[in-house]
Amino acid sequence: YIQEPIYCIFLYLLYITNHMLEKQRHFHLNNTQLIYETDNFTVYIEQNQTEETKEIVKAIIDRFELTALENFKLWWDEFYDIETYGKLRVYFKSNTGYLGYVLYQSQFCYTLTMDLDQSLSSNNSDNDLTMAHEFTHILQNYLYDKLNREQSYKSWITEGIAEASGVIASEIDCNNALTCSMDSNFSISSGYGIFGTNIQTTYKNAPQFFEYLRIQHGLTGKYHYQFMYEIESNALITSANNGYTSVLESNLDILNSAHNAILNEEIVSSNFSNMHEAIVYFNLAKVISEDNVASYGIKFGYNGIYDQYYLYESMGTGTLEQSGALFFDSTVPQMSITETENLYYYKINSTD
Repeated sequence: YIQEPIYCIFLYLLYITNHMLEKQRHFHLNNTQLIYETDNFTVYIEQNQTEETKEIVKAIIDRFELTALENFKLWWDEFYDIETYGKLRVYFKSNTGYLGYVLYQSQFCYTLTMDLDQSLSSNNSDNDLTMAHEFTHILQNYLYDKLNREQSYKSWITEGIAEASGVIASEIDCNNALTCSMDSNFSISSGYGIFGTNIQTTYKNAPQFFEYLRIQHGLTGKYHYQFMYEIESNALITSANNGYTSVLESNLDILNSAHNAILNEEIVSSNFSNMHEAIVYFNLAKVISEDNVASYGIKFGYNGIYDQYYLYESMGTGTLEQSGALFFDSTVPQMSITETENLYYYKINSTD
């Protein structure tokens, strides 16, 4: 048993993910031992584990450093400074109730926890995705501390960016990863949107939309860092919350401001006349594409090219989330729709 020196003052928990954010005090050194150390991490596991279990844990770290970590270093200009703040601690603990989570303990002091049971029962693709997803939260926290501008957060941004970054940084095959968000068309026809707070929106639709915007404009994985940088450096959430009473309007303002700033920086023209149009096309892309399409670059199209061409009729009922979409079919040739504030509608006519 090796007792680790306490380098950080434990203050509070900011992120706890897999997928939920909440604030909670947590202490996390008991009953663990140091089993592995790399240039970037010190890795701890519950005591009395088998050598086979330890090797599985080490392999997760090794794969992360080989692939995802290199991609993150390529894309994130503001990267966690190991020389200044020390190696990051990674814990593998049983029965956490999450796939993984990140503890914000104090300024520039964070720990990453992977659920040991989940790590042992999951395949490599799912473990690699979880590790990369949680590491993105480390980078988000670091950006938050480094820039020290934005004091608010929104789960569709933090989790959406973490999931999108996790998928592309780890370079996983979504055919093999059961937790990959990119292969799901979850309930888009039931009104789930992009800016909501439930799991289906935060961990599925939001990251898909970030990837949709990135792919549509031919940008690299740096897009997700740039989006977070614009949020943090310009305090876009605080600004939007102060400028708008409507939650939908404030979210659209954040999205427009960050996205357009990236396009200007990259000198790329938008493929959409406005963000409302981008959301409509995104929703249509999800309906046009079938579930379980491994190549989400095809699924969400590039410059309007999709893998399916026929829009199948569908019906939708339920509560409409912010930026959600409901799809209805009708047997009558003409439909009249009464306009409602903040409601955009498109009628698609089809004949046999």
